[in-house]
Amino acid sequence: MTWLSLAATGLAFFVALLLHKWLFKLFVAENYSTASYLLPWVILAGGLFSAGQILALKLMSEMRPESMTVVKVTTAIGGVGLNIWCASYFGIAGVVASLVIFSFVYCIWMAWLARHSAVLDALQVESPHLD
Repeated sequence: MTWLSLAATGLAFFVALLLHKWLFKLFVAENYSTASYLLPWVILAGGLFSAGQILALKLMSEMRPESMTVVKVTTAIGGVGLNIWCASYFGIAGVVASLVIFSFVYCIWMAWLARHSAVLDALQVESPHLD
């Protein structure tokens, strides 16, 4: 499912790259046509994040949601900080760039975690229980 999501994202990105001006003329008010070049990048960010969420769902279905805590919290805080910084220096293009960076980091980190979580769980030493 993750590979299918990434393939669909890549296809949608390239279609939007070719047709963004036409799509904006057809569906969006003329005032916003100057921002049409951002559409492919927003699609890319959304697709990468969705692929990361598919991987997160895999981890949850394997009953390992605790393994995602660091990834979810770190990328969320980093994403907000990056969004604020990029917006203040680069405007709307910076916001979109920060979304792409955040989504890419989230997806890659989730992919690494999904691949290595079983190994990491096996290496953890359980603490003794006091009865």
